[in-house]
Amino acid sequence: MGSRLLLQWIKQPLLNLEQITERQDIVQIFYDDSSLVQELRKTGLRRIPDVERLAKKLLRNRAGLQDCIVLYEFVLKIPQLIELLQTYGMDNKELLDKKFINPLEALNKNFEQFIKLVENTIDLESIDNHEYLVNADFDERLKACLLYTSDAA
Repeated sequence: MGSRLLLQWIKQPLLNLEQITERQDIVQIFYDDSSLVQELRKTGLRRIPDVERLAKKLLRNRAGLQDCIVLYEFVLKIPQLIELLQTYGMDNKELLDKKFINPLEALNKNFEQFIKLVENTIDLESIDNHEYLVNADFDERLKACLLYTSDAA
């Protein structure tokens, strides 16, 4: 998403002085606090999936279990990102709250049901083996199939 956003900024630059100043202040926040940036990178900021692309797949009903897991793993990182951002104590803390912390908190709340759904329906233990399966306990017919295949083996 970063490259698409950068391309959008180049093609459609900000014209409003207040928005330009706000963006510069955000850049300044991260420039001034290199330890925050380092911690965000350690947390896995580089491994954040292309959420925009995942959302489009979900809206088009083209997402599979693997896509749900990728989104689930991202959503699980949100509280840690919020916690790190809340450690910032320099100038423009309100701007950081407005642009990052508050939206992340809202996103975290909105995904509570999604987390429960994934944990109840997907076999999270099989993911370590790169298998994306519906949890057999989710449905009695799946459980019966699993028992049948394990008896046959």
